Amino acid sequence: MFDLTRKYGPAIVGIGLMLALNAATGACRHNAQPSSPASAPVAEERGTVALSTLRAAILDEGGAPAPSALWIADSGRWRGLFERDAAPPEVDFDRYGVLLVRMGEKPTGGYGLRLLSDVAGVDGRTATVPIEWREPAPGSVTTQAITSPRLLVLVEKGAFDDIAVVDQNGAVRLRLPL
Repeated sequence: MFDLTRKYGPAIVGIGLMLALNAATGACRHNAQPSSPASAPVAEERGTVALSTLRAAILDEGGAPAPSALWIADSGRWRGLFERDAAPPEVDFDRYGVLLVRMGEKPTGGYGLRLLSDVAGVDGRTATVPIEWREPAPGSVTTQAITSPRLLVLVEKGAFDDIAVVDQNGAVRLRLPL
């Protein structure tokens, strides 16, 4: 390690440190925002919310012909989604909501949806939920059956009022205002 004091002398090193400290604190003062609420900029909210898969299926009995998303924020709507199911998964709707993502009707097997992360980034007022959109490779052998993949994602409630569903390539597949 270099001993700058021995090489340049204590006065030069001290002056250099003072200049560096002054430049750093001056930069902080220059970028400081006034504390007055009238003139303070609106802070952009950033962070994450927790995600987990509740259920994934290749046949969605109540499915839509095209890709779609639905936000479920209460137990009444949740139970309505499972009219044919004896026991829907338990959800604490005080802390979580459920994002239902439907891929839409597909002509063969080989399609599917899978959650790619256990967190969604929140930037501004938008939560970005990463989901893999699997499609069969061209020319691949698939089952000859109509499928309708769906994914139920448990989403921690947070400071967002819009959800963007993005695929494995970062393309926005669906946008859902809440």
